[in-house]
Amino acid sequence: MKTEIKKLTNIIIAGIALLLCGCNCLSKDKMRIAPEAECPNVAADTLFIAAMPSESKFIVEKYSLEEISPNLHAKNGIACITTGIGKDGVNSTLQKFHVSEKTQKINVGYCGSNTIKKGALCKISRVAKIENPQAAEKISESGVPCFSSDKFVEETDIKEPCAFDMELYYLREKFPNITAYKIVSDNLSHSEFKDFENLNPQGAWDEFFKEISGKISAKNGAAAQKNN
Repeated sequence: MKTEIKKLTNIIIAGIALLLCGCNCLSKDKMRIAPEAECPNVAADTLFIAAMPSESKFIVEKYSLEEISPNLHAKNGIACITTGIGKDGVNSTLQKFHVSEKTQKINVGYCGSNTIKKGALCKISRVAKIENPQAAEKISESGVPCFSSDKFVEETDIKEPCAFDMELYYLREKFPNITAYKIVSDNLSHSEFKDFENLNPQGAWDEFFKEISGKISAKNGAAAQKNN
């Protein structure tokens, strides 16, 4: 009798071990698919892309967007991704999302400029890395060029009126059909930039929303507009 009980006990222990092994394998399989679950589809007709929360907050408020994740707000076919600053911010954030080629992409944010006055809204016509401005590629028929740098631009030899930022070149690598607008925050001065953020740039943002209202209406329908 004791021998039979011992055999039965061993069988039960073996069965429990197999069950635990199966659960462990299942957990590992779930871990393998987790990265795919972290790459949600951004289902939007229009996607705004900004680098900083101090920029994206104007878009979130304008269209009453709801927070989906720390980097993504969306509602009624309009979405806004906040990437963080520079190349690393753009690449690390955008790899988390899948965006349809059919989605209209609009980059907007603050920039420096060599000659354009602070507070001015600029449509961007061409974009290149600051190290090679002659290689600028067209993204719009009108506007001024934007040269992207990996650091804050405080001096330049470029004479033509232009914008300087840290993201647009890398955004265009991801989205070749992107449209971009910049609000001049400084004339190559870090202290001016900080002072600009402390001011109320609402007027420049109102001008931006008025400028793109036709694009949003055409893509999303008049119901998507708020407080035009």
